[in-house]
Amino acid sequence: MKKILLVLSSPRGAQSHSHQIAHRIVEDLRLQPAGAEVVVRDVSKEPLPYVSEAFVSGLFTPPEKRTPEEARAT
Repeated sequence: MKKILLVLSSPRGAQSHSHQIAHRIVEDLRLQPAGAEVVVRDVSKEPLPYVSEAFVSGLFTPPEKRTPEEARAT
């Protein structure tokens, strides 16, 4: 089974032309014989967190040695 990641970012949502076209393409791919699993991420509704110093330092620190701030960030 194929997997598709659809990343949306328009603050116009369903009113956006690119949003409408992307959904049509995804629906066409779903109709293919093998089908497809689609994961939708709308970063206009759920923004990605900023990369902070605590996040970066937490990546390079073993989990048991992370500060509370690093643990929250990672």
